[in-house]
Amino acid sequence: MKKIYFQLMLAVFLTPAIYAGTYSGGSGTSGAPYQIATTDDLIELSNTSGDWSAFFIQTADIEFDADETAVDWDGDGNPDGSGTSGFSPIGNFTTNFTGTYDGQGFTITNLYIYQEYGGNMGLFGITINATLSNIGLIDMQITGSTYTGGLVGYDQTGSSIYNCYAQGGSVTSNGDRVGGLIGGSAGTITKCYSATTVYLIYNTSYCGGFIGDFSGYHGNSLSNCYNLGSIILDNEAAYSPYGGFAGRNIYGTITNCYSAVTITGAVNNWHGFIGENDGGTNNNCFFDATLSGQTSGSGATAKTTAEMTTESTFTVAGWDFTNTWAIDASRNDGYPYLDWQSFPPTDITWDGSESTDWNTADNWDLGTVPTFDHNVIIPVTSNDPVVGASGSASCTNLTINENATLTVNAGGTLITNGTITSNGTVNIKQSLTEDGKWHFISIPNNATTANTFFDMYLQQWNESTTGWEDITDPITNLTPVKGYSLWMPGGAKMDFTYTGTPLTGEQSISLTSSGSGESAGMNLVGNPYPSYIDWGQVSGYGSKYTWNGIGYDTYVYIPDQGYGTGSQYIAPMEGFFIYTASAKDFDLNNSMRCHLPVGKSGSNLFQNGLVLEANNGSYRDALWILFRAEANEGFEISRDAWKILSGTNGLSQLWSENPDGMLSVDVRPETETIQLGFTNNEAGTYSIGIKEIADISTAILEDTKLNVFYDLKEGEYTFDWSLTDNETRFKLHFNTTAVEEISGSAVQAYVADGNIIIQSESPAERVTLTDITGRTLGVWENTKSIPAPETTGVYLVTVETDHNRTTKKIIVE
Repeated sequence: MKKIYFQLMLAVFLTPAIYAGTYSGGSGTSGAPYQIATTDDLIELSNTSGDWSAFFIQTADIEFDADETAVDWDGDGNPDGSGTSGFSPIGNFTTNFTGTYDGQGFTITNLYIYQEYGGNMGLFGITINATLSNIGLIDMQITGSTYTGGLVGYDQTGSSIYNCYAQGGSVTSNGDRVGGLIGGSAGTITKCYSATTVYLIYNTSYCGGFIGDFSGYHGNSLSNCYNLGSIILDNEAAYSPYGGFAGRNIYGTITNCYSAVTITGAVNNWHGFIGENDGGTNNNCFFDATLSGQTSGSGATAKTTAEMTTESTFTVAGWDFTNTWAIDASRNDGYPYLDWQSFPPTDITWDGSESTDWNTADNWDLGTVPTFDHNVIIPVTSNDPVVGASGSASCTNLTINENATLTVNAGGTLITNGTITSNGTVNIKQSLTEDGKWHFISIPNNATTANTFFDMYLQQWNESTTGWEDITDPITNLTPVKGYSLWMPGGAKMDFTYTGTPLTGEQSISLTSSGSGESAGMNLVGNPYPSYIDWGQVSGYGSKYTWNGIGYDTYVYIPDQGYGTGSQYIAPMEGFFIYTASAKDFDLNNSMRCHLPVGKSGSNLFQNGLVLEANNGSYRDALWILFRAEANEGFEISRDAWKILSGTNGLSQLWSENPDGMLSVDVRPETETIQLGFTNNEAGTYSIGIKEIADISTAILEDTKLNVFYDLKEGEYTFDWSLTDNETRFKLHFNTTAVEEISGSAVQAYVADGNIIIQSESPAERVTLTDITGRTLGVWENTKSIPAPETTGVYLVTVETDHNRTTKKIIVE
């Protein structure tokens, strides 16, 4: 029985025959797709047409050697393009690519293809009914003829292409149907973009910045895509239809797309959006007239650059800026971008021209408060930045220059998703109230010693001895991610300043489970960040146990559900206990951090359970009982929480008795009866009641000392407690048929002819009739029968003889 009680890159441009073999993993099925992680893997795919109907995932960024782009990959001895030079496209007329390729957000850099007179050029040559997603091409060089694009040369029909892009680099062609991302397609395309240079030489036709020729014969659509970049036309390519976005839309539907491109060279038959619209439908599309110098869009509305970088231009046309699009002056040259896109952070520098407030926009050189889209630089200024008591500060990288100072006041928070470089001073402050109670704390840097708490009481918890140890040497280095217990001398409040580079990124501490006894496996850890931790993002450690100054608040998070009296959020530099059954590491990282304030989270989806409270008049101690079919009766670290008893005098404490120990959060399969535990180290009058209940029709508290059954749905049960009382005095019943009979079986009681008949070996000196709530309905002396109640229900008959007292359950129908 567990009872816890605390006192206080590779060469790749070679002959293809070398690249035979397997991929980096997988078997090509939907459940185990081939893994593309290297240039070798990608070249193997391009050379193995037998795999072109399989499933693939990219598992790493892939970069080709840009210095060897002219090497003859196919071994024909013609690197100048008279043969196929560079990468061989995946899919051709003989064998189409019909499989699935998920780039998973990884990139392919410096892809090189040079076939000046070859058609169907791109990473994928010809596709039919394929699925291409999450693929990023950077700085590619693609040269071909008819049907040439960065990602796909020719999607013949039925393919699905989404969340893909080509950025930087170039697509060059002397043929028809050429685009920055796709040469031609009769598939469905959504949430893709192109930001490349398209070179058009000789007399080409149906060429666009994003796609050359889009066909809608099969009812397919192109939506929520855009094109940035440029188009350069040779003088001989002067009379064919070109478009900033598409060369032609033939019977297709294009919706919510835009183009913002520059045009160089011949400009005849040039249009800002679509070169030729042949029976196509275009809905709510736009192009930049200022940038392109064009006023006709052939399927789109011309807007100035200022209008194209204003959100309302698009929202009034029904564009979704909640789930699909976003816009920010510091990103994508101010043009709208797709919600899945990421951008490198922009440098932003503190100037302090207005005040010391971090959250004043005019104190920054870009005139905006930093976000995770920024790298922050703090130089020496007349006003050093301060994150206020209710403020929050966010950035990616943070640099504090020499002699510069950054201060985060108590109650403020700072989250840096990247690195912190401090050649100056960073002060993190914490405020604690002196209330005659211990506080669990942690530290936010590697530079704090016990001297910070000089002339105070500072302790650490030793799990192996399951006891507290005093820290008396002021030069003791305090350990990040470790928790400490602090008692301060008199005063209403004390402020502590932790000077040093704040902790960020991955932080870890070893947990032990070497102790013995009731507190074994309990480790005191702490939040090492100057920000909150969201316990809902921390998995594998079960419940956290937070000291509130009187007792322990517990909080356990199950996906989408949080239970316990504690908060989902751990305050900056707050200490707390966690439990482990074996030695392991406690790992934290930036994904678990947040600026949200601490609050009592309770249950997000409270169902099929109840919360009981033991009340001593000034403090309510809670027990959570939840019925879940997938749970076990014994302790499960992912669902349950131990009961940690407090040493506070006069505190009523409540728990459930579990086969493994005492629980404050008990998640189990449905049962009829649960043995409760209760204690108070002072005699007095106390109560037990329901704080919250859901999907439970019956909750009867049995007081085994008084032989009383009480319906807790009627209100709190009040009782007198003696120091000699048994901690297992109370039981909780969830079904009236489970109410146990008390004492021996020598007494029988049953209903007959409107009466309750009593049979006993000894004369019944006293008979008491109560209802299931414990309310007395009558008392009779020296009798063998009493009148049965007229109302149907469950009743209790207590029979007292000269040597016994027995309670029987009677059902009146």
